[in-house]
Amino acid sequence: MPLLSELKLMVYLFGCPEMVDLFASTPVIAKGGDVPIMLPLQELIFINLTSFIYSDLEMKRVLIYLINTSPNLRELSIKRCSSGQCSRQSLLETVAWPQTGCCLQRLKLFEIDDTLGKGVDLELVRFVLATAPLLLRIRIKPFQQLCPKLVIKFMKEVMQYKRISREAQVFYDWNDEQD
Repeated sequence: MPLLSELKLMVYLFGCPEMVDLFASTPVIAKGGDVPIMLPLQELIFINLTSFIYSDLEMKRVLIYLINTSPNLRELSIKRCSSGQCSRQSLLETVAWPQTGCCLQRLKLFEIDDTLGKGVDLELVRFVLATAPLLLRIRIKPFQQLCPKLVIKFMKEVMQYKRISREAQVFYDWNDEQD
């Protein structure tokens, strides 16, 4: 396992693909074994994941690892990979979300960009709503070329999800001006 200072640096530079590869190759995560329960990252309050590939098992493990090891996390922002290589298999098929002891106790803002409005995206939104007691806002930006019918279906489904935070509001950043 890397030194704590090294891990912090990698987390803060998570937008850099080389750092994602380096962090994902950490022996604890890459072996396919259990995801560590906790590593003290007390200062980490913001995670921004760009080019997130839902089908990549190591990336899912990294996301779960970061959630579990960041007790003071206040903001989580995820933008899915926009390349054609991004498949949409279920996170639950490969890595289960933490059932108890999840560290979203201080999360206040969650953003998900370029969502396809199904599968993993729905699971992730449901997970955040169900486990973040201080959540104030979720901003969801559907994939630009997503059919309006699917966006509306996604919106309706998200509105039905149980929320642990009474203050949580869901905002959609959607431009429906399509030809």
